[in-house]
Amino acid sequence: MNNLQDALKAGVTYVRDCGCAFNVDIKLHKLQTEGRLGGTEIVPSGRPMCITGGHADFTEGVYGDTTWGNLVDSPDEMRHAVRSEFKLGAKNIKVMATGGVMSSTDKIEDVEFSEAELQVAVAEAHTKRMTVAAHAEGTAGIHRAIMAGVDSIEHGCLISDEDIDLLKEKGIYITPTIIASYSIPTYGVGKIPDYMIEKTKGFLDEFYERMHAVTKAKAAIAFGTDAGTPFNSFSDIPKELELLVQAGASNAEVLLLATKNSSHLLRIDDNYGSLQVGKVADFLVLDNDPFVDITAVQQKDKSVYKKGVKVY
Repeated sequence: MNNLQDALKAGVTYVRDCGCAFNVDIKLHKLQTEGRLGGTEIVPSGRPMCITGGHADFTEGVYGDTTWGNLVDSPDEMRHAVRSEFKLGAKNIKVMATGGVMSSTDKIEDVEFSEAELQVAVAEAHTKRMTVAAHAEGTAGIHRAIMAGVDSIEHGCLISDEDIDLLKEKGIYITPTIIASYSIPTYGVGKIPDYMIEKTKGFLDEFYERMHAVTKAKAAIAFGTDAGTPFNSFSDIPKELELLVQAGASNAEVLLLATKNSSHLLRIDDNYGSLQVGKVADFLVLDNDPFVDITAVQQKDKSVYKKGVKVY
């Protein structure tokens, strides 16, 4: 709940949680819909889908009794897991399509779902009016997720030129979350396991180059940070806009992707994402113009309005 307030104070009024242990995000979303909890509003995903021994198969229980993710090792298990998260209240499904930085047993290049498993995830989610977000860092896994028809690629560190073109052709968003990869080697040396540092350093230069290619191609980008990963706080969410500008996007483009694009991906654009008559009045008041200096959004004492009411 502190994270929801930190995000709101930073100027973020709506988030998509992309995978949460014990379905905490679904429970918080329910409290919000009942009017019992404030802060940044949530599009919940519940527990992410992962393979046994893959990214998100992290022990969470005190006695190793459960993991962060839903362990899915066949198309039928995927179908059951997606339906189960829908039943609990998920609005988005997160699939771990490749290895990741924080898992010690895999590499980011590892492909962690079969084509059939991903196709079932997309088909079942779309049948239930849910979106699908794919954690995908390595090239082959990114391609497989795109071909399965996911709605967004999260991270996309080693995306190929071919797949950038496919994003545009298929109308799929990419959420770079540059700050997550930037923060680990910048602040984590000697404080987190060495394998996380080494994994990130191994792809970071190419990641920056690939994001330049994404922005140059004018692919559809959504805004996200992977907040909650090491040294990547909810208070620092606006830093991502600066990093996206460094990756080649204009100030206007990053402001658009943080508002209009992201609300469209989250399927809340009927009420959010732009200041228009009849839409919810969520907005910021800043001392400086972010169209001139994108770091203006990082102002610590900015005024934050939610539903027309000043909350910070």
